[in-house]
Amino acid sequence: MVIENENFEVKPPAKAAHVNMMTDTVIANMPPEGLRSMMRGMLGGNAQITANFYALATQYLENTKLVSIPEMFTKGASSPKPTLALQDVQSRYRCLMGCGFGYESMELLSEVLQQIHELEWDQNTTEGSDFMDVLEVLDGDIVQSVTAVQKSLLTFSGMRPMACEDAKVVANLKKALIICRTNARTQRNDFAFERGLSCLEKLLGNSGLENSLGLDTALPASTEFVSSTSALESIQLGIATVPRIFMGLWQFSSPAWGTASRAKINRDFRKHVDVGLTAYDMADHYGDAEITFGQFRSAQPDAHKIFCATKWAVFEPIKISKETVQANIKERLTAINATSVELLQFHWQDYEDHQYVEAARFIDEHPQVSSLGLCNFDTQRMEEILESGVKVVSNQVQFSLIDLRPTFKMAACCQKHHIKLLTYGPLCGGFLADKWLGKATPNLFDREMTPSHRKYFEMISIWGGWALFQELLSVLAATGRKYKTSVSSVAIRWVLDHEYVGAVIVGARMGISEHIEENLQVFSFKLDQDDKDIIGTVLKRQRSSAKFLYEMRYVIVVEVNFLIAFSSNTGADASQEPEVQTYEHLSPLLSEIHDSAQLVAARPLEQATLRISLAVGAPGITTWENKYLSLFDEASSDGRQISRKFQPLLEIIHTTENQIEITANSTNAMAPNDSFQLFDLKVEVVCPSGAKILCGAKEGDHFTLEGEMLRLPAGQGISIYSLCQQSWILNVEEANLRDTAAVLPLLAAKQRPCHKNDWMTTDGLIACPDPNCGSLLKITKTGLRTFSHAEITVVGLEGNV
Repeated sequence: MVIENENFEVKPPAKAAHVNMMTDTVIANMPPEGLRSMMRGMLGGNAQITANFYALATQYLENTKLVSIPEMFTKGASSPKPTLALQDVQSRYRCLMGCGFGYESMELLSEVLQQIHELEWDQNTTEGSDFMDVLEVLDGDIVQSVTAVQKSLLTFSGMRPMACEDAKVVANLKKALIICRTNARTQRNDFAFERGLSCLEKLLGNSGLENSLGLDTALPASTEFVSSTSALESIQLGIATVPRIFMGLWQFSSPAWGTASRAKINRDFRKHVDVGLTAYDMADHYGDAEITFGQFRSAQPDAHKIFCATKWAVFEPIKISKETVQANIKERLTAINATSVELLQFHWQDYEDHQYVEAARFIDEHPQVSSLGLCNFDTQRMEEILESGVKVVSNQVQFSLIDLRPTFKMAACCQKHHIKLLTYGPLCGGFLADKWLGKATPNLFDREMTPSHRKYFEMISIWGGWALFQELLSVLAATGRKYKTSVSSVAIRWVLDHEYVGAVIVGARMGISEHIEENLQVFSFKLDQDDKDIIGTVLKRQRSSAKFLYEMRYVIVVEVNFLIAFSSNTGADASQEPEVQTYEHLSPLLSEIHDSAQLVAARPLEQATLRISLAVGAPGITTWENKYLSLFDEASSDGRQISRKFQPLLEIIHTTENQIEITANSTNAMAPNDSFQLFDLKVEVVCPSGAKILCGAKEGDHFTLEGEMLRLPAGQGISIYSLCQQSWILNVEEANLRDTAAVLPLLAAKQRPCHKNDWMTTDGLIACPDPNCGSLLKITKTGLRTFSHAEITVVGLEGNV
């Protein structure tokens, strides 16, 4: 049985549980930044912990609702100032956003704005200017709340409309902002919430953006981009000539990087354009980046010279059709206020769903998309798209001095097909900079640290650690002195000097900080061979590509709880795989590990002793090695994530030039393992457009199944007839073809892993049993949970059948 306590906390089946006094003492006395660091480490190492974390965070927020709203600002003769209560309220609504409670966060933000309505200040005074900074932060929070709501509206067929009650919450927040705008005009202050109001207008589907904002005029949509000559290095990307530095707008995705008013942001945009930095990278999920960029560009006399590279990122299951692609492109064009987009970069999360080829083709054929680019595609899938006849001009991937994955298969593919890489992360979140030279290991939760710092510090740790990174900074600083430039400029130049790299994307914190002169220095020099050789002496001492990738293979072995010894087969033919020794009861899993990287990534790490000695480059290993490493292509983010996830569980205990030996956390590998796994499921109501619904279901209604526990969201019901009997949709295009079955026993079958070609794996859309009702139920696997056989049945592993 799955054990729950009175707080509905799910306990793992074995070794769960008790928080002893010593552990409690650590929790009570550890500094907050220490707890955050520990929590981040745990969440990064186990997807199930992440699911439990969100469940507990959600429960905590539900159990600690504010009874009353405190006074968040001082009132008096001088300009208002925020109280400590504002920090508490901000922390709460930011947690609500993170847990998916977008509407609840908007309700709190409305309360904050209502208190601002009663305040007066003069932005031309020092105190008034400081208060405007506070309002700019709140503006960024409003943008983030809109993003949280948008995520909650996603379904497998696209964005669903908001329910009436939810739309009222959004409208109330918009109304509060309009009052703020009126008050700002009366007091002759700038309106601090232009970004937030723009996003709310878009969310509500109101096309009259200019009228509601009271902005200058109805800005005309930007027309087609026209290449112009520039003193900066440039490349040909499709039909456009663009500079080799793109300004990245990722920082718009969260106030964690800071926030600024629309006026300050526009001033910084203009500074960049004036010096020739005219290309900008953004995405549909980068907060209000598209909207802010689109409004800026449309108002410029040289708008036709400003290049837009945005993205359509598909993170959730979706049914691809020409209409679906058309709707998403239309949404991008509306956001950037343009009649066409110069470069639309396509990201696809789930390679098991092969619709990405069809989607890419529809984008390529769309008349309002000048060029198609890919984003984070690995080599195998990029070649698959190219070989289908789709024209692609670029692929956006991570590439830096500490991440060399594109130099392997991706480089050759790009040269073969004349693809240019647009590379992000060249400065490792800001760590490849003079300011970090000679500094101690950073506290990742200091106020100055951003999510980018935390992400890239993990990568530095995997790459070789802080000490080796300091040596790299020293070499880069010496090279910078040679050319009278900075560490950052040298790091960017190193990436640009690879012929298959088209441009480097450098993050821009518009309105907050700018490094225009430093960025331009990149074009003032090129590294010679001596420079590259000196840098290479440090790179050779990292966990090199070969060693790094071997660890990925070890992770595969550990993760499925094998005890395997690889022998080098020194006398064997080079095409023969090394001999694999394993226990008989585990051998059925061996074929699965060869065929499915996805299956491997889903399996939990069991406590086991594993000691592997692998002769690097020994006869008989090369072909087998390449077969495994193709699962973790160097240009794929998935490989790095898997390696990072399990890295803390592995310890390199012996390394020589020809041999690597590692061990995993150990107990007894011979101990019997009675664990098994079931998928967690989400069963969601889908209401096709125009369909008549008779069962009381609403779009987005759902329940979850965790083990044997079925859970409904608070205040939501579901028809018992929908559960007792349903009909399979045998053909989505002909929904009248149905096969009747009961839902509840079906769910038990869907929880079990099946072969990828089994109909139980592929079929997940179910129709209402009432032939006159158009509702559907969609079954989605959301996670994998481990159970102990001994804790749910008295029957032993030998069985009684």
